[in-house]
Amino acid sequence: MSAVKSKNRTHVFINQNFIIQVMQPDWIKPRLTTANKCINYIKDEKLREKLFKKLLEGKQQQYTMLIRNRLKINIWSK
Repeated sequence: MSAVKSKNRTHVFINQNFIIQVMQPDWIKPRLTTANKCINYIKDEKLREKLFKKLLEGKQQQYTMLIRNRLKINIWSK
């Protein structure tokens, strides 16, 4: 089965260049995810834009973001 191409080119760029790990307090282990699925965890549109803008313009190897003390997102560049 072939993969479905994303229409959002920003998500494609993020998926090719970054590894995204999401952890919630009620989970036992963190989960790897894609940019498209990461949007489902973050409901606030402004917060999503801020997160992706920080990724695209930043030069760091690792980013850790705590969102409302319940969602922890670790992002590493490849």
